[in-house]
Amino acid sequence: MITKPAVSGFAGGHGTRMRIDIFVSDSIKLTGRKLARPVEVRPLAELQSQQGQPKPAVIVGTARELSAIHPKYVEELREEGVRVIVTEAVPGTPMPRFKKDLIHASLPSLDKRDEWRILQALLNNAIELLILQNKERRTQKYLEELTHIGVLLSSEKDTNKLLKLILTKSREITHCDAGSLYMVDDVNGEKRLLFKMAQNDSVPLDLKEFPMPLNDRSLAGYVVLSGQPLLIDNAYEIDLSKPYSHARWVDKKNNYRTITILTVPLKNLKGEVLGGLQLINRKRDPRVRLIDPLTAMVVVQPFDDHAIDLVTSLASLAAVTLEKNMLYEEIQSLFEGFVKASVKAIESRDPTTSGHSERVAKLTVGLAEKVDGIATGPLSGVRFAPEELRELRYASLLHDFGKVGVREHVLVKAKKFYPREEDVLRIRAAFIRAAMTSDSWRKRLDRILEKGVEAFRREEPQFDAELMKMLGELDADLKLIWEANEPRVLPEGSYDRLVGISERVYSSFDQQPLHLLSKEEVGVLSIPRGSLTEEERLEIESHVTHTYHFLREIPWTKELKRVPEVAYKHHEKLNQVGYPRRLSASDIPLQSRMMTICDIFDALTASDRPYKKAVPVDKALDILHQEMKAGQLDPLLLQVFIEAKLFGLTTEGR
Repeated sequence: MITKPAVSGFAGGHGTRMRIDIFVSDSIKLTGRKLARPVEVRPLAELQSQQGQPKPAVIVGTARELSAIHPKYVEELREEGVRVIVTEAVPGTPMPRFKKDLIHASLPSLDKRDEWRILQALLNNAIELLILQNKERRTQKYLEELTHIGVLLSSEKDTNKLLKLILTKSREITHCDAGSLYMVDDVNGEKRLLFKMAQNDSVPLDLKEFPMPLNDRSLAGYVVLSGQPLLIDNAYEIDLSKPYSHARWVDKKNNYRTITILTVPLKNLKGEVLGGLQLINRKRDPRVRLIDPLTAMVVVQPFDDHAIDLVTSLASLAAVTLEKNMLYEEIQSLFEGFVKASVKAIESRDPTTSGHSERVAKLTVGLAEKVDGIATGPLSGVRFAPEELRELRYASLLHDFGKVGVREHVLVKAKKFYPREEDVLRIRAAFIRAAMTSDSWRKRLDRILEKGVEAFRREEPQFDAELMKMLGELDADLKLIWEANEPRVLPEGSYDRLVGISERVYSSFDQQPLHLLSKEEVGVLSIPRGSLTEEERLEIESHVTHTYHFLREIPWTKELKRVPEVAYKHHEKLNQVGYPRRLSASDIPLQSRMMTICDIFDALTASDRPYKKAVPVDKALDILHQEMKAGQLDPLLLQVFIEAKLFGLTTEGR
């Protein structure tokens, strides 16, 4: 139970201060008359001086006197809910135009006791109605403020901005000069209090976030541990028997005087305390700065019941919103972990492209940020909200995830022959070499048996030359084969030579015909560009479709719903030569166009591809220019990419 301060003042309730004036004509004497509540009795003549700033009031007079009030001011009084008592009505005199809340009592003389009692009852009733009306207006006003603040809080998803908003709005609605905010922090199972921020309208503060022990020695720690609000009427007169105290050193350091402090816990719906909100020095006039202790003593007022209830309600609302944001951030962190794990899974199947997804994401988001800042030209109307940049980042990170659906040996194929096919070729060549050598020695033995050793020795150089020639031809064929096996364009005439090699017949040990190359192998070696056959190329290209189907299964939020589409179209080209669907330019979103440029650039400059060497940045930019001139890439986006030197984001230090 919070200890609430006693508040003195005029008529009012619920700890509020409310001034009510009673304006009466000179003919009505209220001096010495007792009413239910203390009020200010003023001459009716002063009523006109209130024009432009009406206050809650009760007006007592005759119909003639009241009808003389200026019509414009009558309307102002009506809006304020003024209660009117007409003591007597003179025939022919129009009633005053207050329309509502007008009480008519025919009291020709107030000398009689009964007539005074009637007027006294009317006055007391009018005062009570004003008080209730004022409470209702204040309650309605604060409910509207709470609703407005609730909308603001619920729309802010950045936790640090939300904390600042909570503190700012709490101070605004209570007219507090300063305040601070604390959060409970869990480090390896041990809870501590984290000072998050402070605000002060009178003195500049330079307080950074810092941890502090979670105990009852500090006001915030006490509130967090007890779960109850704490009200301090005078920070310098805290009972010494209490475990907590005010940190006067902060006041001394900043030449400030703290007087009233209200600290409330931030509780979620389960009753768990997430932190503490502390408000300092509630002011009578929020515009006044507390430049010295004397000013503070004059301007600062206690927290009344209404302010305490309001802050408590706001703290509850803030805690729920804060927990929602914390949960949102936890989910976001969890999803970030999922995305990183997905990228790691991709790269574990194709280690040669390690870092590619991260680099493409960095380049693409960087390009989007540059486009977002363009003020003139065709791209000046393009803007990316933070959620859209996050959407683009996820699409870029996961653009190659579909590679998990491509056979690994195809995915990492570095040359035209797979390693096992190269091994078969080497074994076959060794077998042919051995067969050639064996056949040469068999012929030599036959000659010795036929003509004798002496005759053979004269012919032996011919046998050696013949064998060396055949082995040399075999080596030349193998050299051409290994050159053709590299993922590059074949020199002119190479195909015909490969066909000739495949048609050459060698004899095996059992005299069966043997070929160094098969016709199928000639077809593989004849791949005009790269290392993939047509079937393998289509399988690699299918990774885009696999990516789309995989990403489409994820229940994306509304802000991220286009991730599958953006990733799906990053290999499409503006002139309809891309894949997998050969889309036209109008069907390719701007985000996918940006990713296309960044993906190609990184693929060209990355040194992690075994089937190609990295090209210098200048050469990569030339290639991008060529593709742009061919109508494949967006010229405006490429211009931004180059002029902003975004390539430096990933190439510096390579």
